Amino acid sequence: MKAWLTEYKIPILLACVGVALILYGIVASRPVAKPTPIAQLSSTSSNSRPLFVHVAGAVQHPGVYQLADSSRVTDALSMAGGLSGSADKNWVDRFLNLAEPLTDGKKIYIPKVGEEVQSSVLSLQTGISAKVNINTASSSLLEELPGVGPKTAEKIIGGRPYKTPYELVEKKIIYASVYEKIKDEITTY
Repeated sequence: MKAWLTEYKIPILLACVGVALILYGIVASRPVAKPTPIAQLSSTSSNSRPLFVHVAGAVQHPGVYQLADSSRVTDALSMAGGLSGSADKNWVDRFLNLAEPLTDGKKIYIPKVGEEVQSSVLSLQTGISAKVNINTASSSLLEELPGVGPKTAEKIIGGRPYKTPYELVEKKIIYASVYEKIKDEITTY
């Protein structure tokens, strides 16, 4: 038997390596499953209830996800596969608090580069009042401000750029009474 093993040692070794490579190829070529909406994370506490969060917009896998009650915005984005290549990362850095604790029923919307996000959507998403940038806002976004109609919005756009919001009054684009209504809702940066 020793002679037989010595004689066929190399072919046996090559056969074993071949089988190992075939098995590796089968395992490595399996498609990677994308996360399924309503994906579940195990909860650390037995009396905690799961949260359902809707992640939409420029993420890899938009959908509704179930997360543990101690989860944060960053956990929800991870469940959705992270930001897509078209995501406005500058907007995310400026307006989205990745460390914010999640609440049940929250919606997280990630805009694409160049996409205009309405202040009402931002306000609902972040829980804070979003300010309208009078140097960059579109006419329709400016018209959402109290006392600002289509003509005033066009005057605001025509008077750009502004160093301070009060320049709207100084340049006689809006009345001081309108400024008092909107001063907490506007910014120049």
